[in-house]
Amino acid sequence: MNVLNFIAENWDIIAVILVLVTGVLLRLRALWKGDVVEWLVAICADAETLYGDGTGYLKLRYVYNAFLATFPVLSKYISFDTFSQWVDIALDKLKAKLSANEKLNNVVKPVLGGIKNE
Repeated sequence: MNVLNFIAENWDIIAVILVLVTGVLLRLRALWKGDVVEWLVAICADAETLYGDGTGYLKLRYVYNAFLATFPVLSKYISFDTFSQWVDIALDKLKAKLSANEKLNNVVKPVLGGIKNE
């Protein structure tokens, strides 16, 4: 009963604390997303080089395992669907980098067949 009385007497302070904590967590998640996506670009390039074309599941598994090992705390709070979206963003960035950098494209080109400029 004491807990209910405490909550009833301090509900406004509790609400403010919850809002602040939620805001901080959302901001941290946004910051982590940017860092993780940049890290994913490099890991996706490694996966493309290792496994080549037509092995999407193996590449995703490789990238996800690396994510679990590198970001163990973050991986507990990020769903696999969110992670897959981040991988898609990283792949788009990787394709843009390969299109813009001929030397980088030549490193990955034997495996991927290069990225065609469209």
